[in-house]
Amino acid sequence: MLACARLGIIHSQVFGGFSGKACADRIVDSGSKVLITMDAYYRGGQLIDHKEKADIAVAEAAKEDQQVNKVSYGNAILASIPQKHRWSKVGISL
Repeated sequence: MLACARLGIIHSQVFGGFSGKACADRIVDSGSKVLITMDAYYRGGQLIDHKEKADIAVAEAAKEDQQVNKVSYGNAILASIPQKHRWSKVGISL
């Protein structure tokens, strides 16, 4: 998001706790054309499937005639590995 701000790109951050429908409402209200998201992330020790919410948001926005290109940061495989084990792969222990 800092890169967008530095480039002067108008952007809107959406908290990960938003439902797909709430995100779609933001997309439609703002006239967004691109949704950049990740597949999954850890929150409170649990893996959250964020891709499902993004898919719902894009589908709901399309119902309102707002076409959105979804750019998904494909990290589902990486996110399925606990972070402490990921760092050990490069020789860093936590």
